[in-house]
Amino acid sequence: MTPLEYKYKDFAHVMAILCNRTANYYSFIKQIFIIILVLPSSVMAVLNSGISETHMRIPNIIINACTALLISLNNSLKISEKADKNNQLSLKFAKLEHEIEQCISMNTITPDKINGFINSYDILLEQCDNFPQWIKDNVKKLNNNRYLPHMFNGGSPPDSPTVNANLTV
Repeated sequence: MTPLEYKYKDFAHVMAILCNRTANYYSFIKQIFIIILVLPSSVMAVLNSGISETHMRIPNIIINACTALLISLNNSLKISEKADKNNQLSLKFAKLEHEIEQCISMNTITPDKINGFINSYDILLEQCDNFPQWIKDNVKKLNNNRYLPHMFNGGSPPDSPTVNANLTV
């Protein structure tokens, strides 16, 4: 049986990767929103300087309405907040993983430290929102040799004796 500290080190590692990839995904969407908002406004500024006001009235109204719609959509989806939150969680999970690694390498594991690691992990996990399924699937594939958190229907890694014993029954 694998000691809990190794399992929680793997859990923290996988969650750090999951949060990081989710943060990157939301950051990408955020950048797309910014480009979509800036580009038409810039074009309209150039056109407004060279074309008469009467010809630009309808295009200005349409562009302004689309801009307001996009800003409202961006605010309601809270893309920036999701990117920032997942980035912070990724850093915190990585820090937890490093703390566990340090205790393992220095051979200073105690039951109190293990309980502290579990509590820290649970507190971080409570802060997590839902992750896009395709990111979860990708992270699961990349980390199939590690202990996976329960959100992945985790358990033993494929090469562990527990899984091999279950396969032969």
